[in-house]
Amino acid sequence: MSNVLTPLAEILVQQPLKDRVAAPCFNYYAMTTGENSLIPSPVPLAPSVLHTELTNRITEAATAATVNEQKFTLQKMASYVSKNLKPSP
Repeated sequence: MSNVLTPLAEILVQQPLKDRVAAPCFNYYAMTTGENSLIPSPVPLAPSVLHTELTNRITEAATAATVNEQKFTLQKMASYVSKNLKPSP
């Protein structure tokens, strides 16, 4: 699925749309601690912060993985995200 969605998202975020660019219709809202539960923060993460957080979480998962095949797959994901999914300026 990511082989379809990633290239599509990359195309959309570069398409001019009046004074903005087209983009996938979602934001990532980090979970914060609420009363006895986690709730989405009121403000989405900035693209650069989201990119950093995503890279960090995948790297942490690769470090924690105990099965070599999983570790290798996660390391490949971290490398792909770091090199190919740069946030727009």
